[in-house]
Amino acid sequence: MLGKEVRERKRPVSESTGGRLFFCPCVCVRLRARRVARRLWASRITGLIRDLDLEHLFDRPAHGLSAGEAQRVALVRALVIRPKALLLDEPTANVDSAKISRIETVLLDARERCGTTIVFSTHNHAQAERLSDQVFRLSGGRPERVHGGPWS
Repeated sequence: MLGKEVRERKRPVSESTGGRLFFCPCVCVRLRARRVARRLWASRITGLIRDLDLEHLFDRPAHGLSAGEAQRVALVRALVIRPKALLLDEPTANVDSAKISRIETVLLDARERCGTTIVFSTHNHAQAERLSDQVFRLSGGRPERVHGGPWS
């Protein structure tokens, strides 16, 4: 029954605790899988949770998250391991306008502090300009450079 409920809600969840799904264990399982030292877990997790304004959701069951909250939790899960590259599809979709600038700040910080290469799709041209070194658009099914990169 629990697996069916998760599939129906289409929420990204990796771990269950006592029949209830919580987002914090889902973040920890990523760090454990990457063999990140446990002494670093708290600072990484709490920093991202604070930056994305998720403190009030720390112990909430995952099935109780809104679409925007689930989107921000998914970013925590992705960024906590400090990946070299990150591929995002509409990273601010379903997020209210008050939280979009927080997400943009966290993505810029990941790029600058951790050296993460971020590739993302968006329909928001202004956002693409704010966040990107290079901007491409699809024209006739082919990528077309709008600006940026060593070719400019």
